[in-house]
Amino acid sequence: MADFLIMAKDKTHTDPEKDARCYKRGDIVEVFEHGKMQVPPIGSPFILVRVTGITKAQADQYMEEDKEAFITPKLEPDYIMVRRRVYNIDYTLLPLAIINKLRDGRFIEISLLQAKNFIRNKVTGELG
Repeated sequence: MADFLIMAKDKTHTDPEKDARCYKRGDIVEVFEHGKMQVPPIGSPFILVRVTGITKAQADQYMEEDKEAFITPKLEPDYIMVRRRVYNIDYTLLPLAIINKLRDGRFIEISLLQAKNFIRNKVTGELG
C-alpha cells in the first residue's frame, strides 16, 4: 500500500508562468509508505488517498515533474519545470460519493485498479 498526499485546492500566482508551476487541485504532492502519513485535518489544503495493491516504489512514478529541456547560454543542457506534476487525481472523474467522503473525512482507501480510473497524465491526457 502507498499513501498519496493530494492537493485539495488550487494554489495560484499572478504571474502565469509561476502559476503553472503551483500545485493544482488533484496534484500528487508526495507519496508515503502505508501508515507514515496521518489524515490531514478538516480545513487543510490536502487529502489522503490510500491505494492498495501498489508499493511506494511503484507509486513514486506518479511524482514526476513536467520538465522542458533547453540549452543554456554556455551551451550546457538544462531543464525548467513547466508543471509541478505530470500526474494528478482528476476530480472531474471522481464519483460524487468519493468527492463527499474526501470533503467530509479528508481520506479514502481505494485499490490500484480503481485509482487508475482517476489518475490522469496532464501532458498526454491518458488515464492510469
